[in-house]
Amino acid sequence: MNRFALLLILEFLLAILANAQDQVQNMADLSSSEDSSQQEVQRDFRYQISLHGIYMVPDGVQATDYSRPGFGGGATFIFPIGTLPDIMRGGVGIEFVNLLSKSHQYTDRSTGLPYDQETNQNFMRLYFGLYVGSRGTAFYRPYAAINLALHVYGISSDIVQKDPYDPTIEDTETISSTSHAVAGCDMTFGLDLNVSQLVALDGGFRFVKSFAVPQQLGEGSVKVYPYYFQIYLGIRAQGLVLP
Repeated sequence: MNRFALLLILEFLLAILANAQDQVQNMADLSSSEDSSQQEVQRDFRYQISLHGIYMVPDGVQATDYSRPGFGGGATFIFPIGTLPDIMRGGVGIEFVNLLSKSHQYTDRSTGLPYDQETNQNFMRLYFGLYVGSRGTAFYRPYAAINLALHVYGISSDIVQKDPYDPTIEDTETISSTSHAVAGCDMTFGLDLNVSQLVALDGGFRFVKSFAVPQQLGEGSVKVYPYYFQIYLGIRAQGLVLP
């Protein structure tokens, strides 16, 4: 966790520098507009909506034993929180990732024949948390976030047994197909590029942790505590017009 803390501190310092850049730019814009008799349109960059694609990699034995890297997508809404400084905002979001199946081989105790158990996972996250980072007109806007989440797993397990006389013939039986909701959290580090008043390019990575996920193992069931590494890339809508 030390490296995570160092990354968070680095992102926080970068966000402070970017926020200072915003303040200087805003002061310059205000000074240049003092002589203008016509009021310009004012936009609020504190409210932002992002859509992003996700590549998620299981990390650690308890995650890689049951799934392989998969792709998905998500959306995040960022908003100001009361009297907190502009550099701090709240965020809520949703994600969906299809994790590719993973197979384990076991031996049937009654027949002595081998069989494969395939685990398939669909992973959905509903999360909320605190975002720290610049929200103004700077081009480079680093940010960091800590989120709490509800993780929903759709888990199905199939038994695949090959004919001992003809391996090309397979008998597949679904032994379980259930959904499980567990608690989770993540640490996010990102950077958006403020390419226009209305759109920014957004990307970054996050470390995701799940708690007490049920997994079918052979003849019994156990709970695992997997964690994942995500890379995301997308676009962010910004610049709400103020009345």
